[in-house]
Amino acid sequence: MVGASYSTPDSVEDVKEYYRRTIPHCIVTRKGIEYSEDGYQRLILVHRHRGETHILVASHGEPAAN
Repeated sequence: MVGASYSTPDSVEDVKEYYRRTIPHCIVTRKGIEYSEDGYQRLILVHRHRGETHILVASHGEPAAN
């Protein structure tokens, strides 16, 4: 399992739209973004706090090799 956190001045909707474009098979919910493929799972939580959008990423498994 790997985790990371980021923050940006961009809006929550802008962040979600970015992930919609870069991970076309993701599922976008009110709380965040979910993606899984061949045993690889990623959960991205997005929320606004104190004027910044915070992005929490948790990944489990190995992404498929190209």
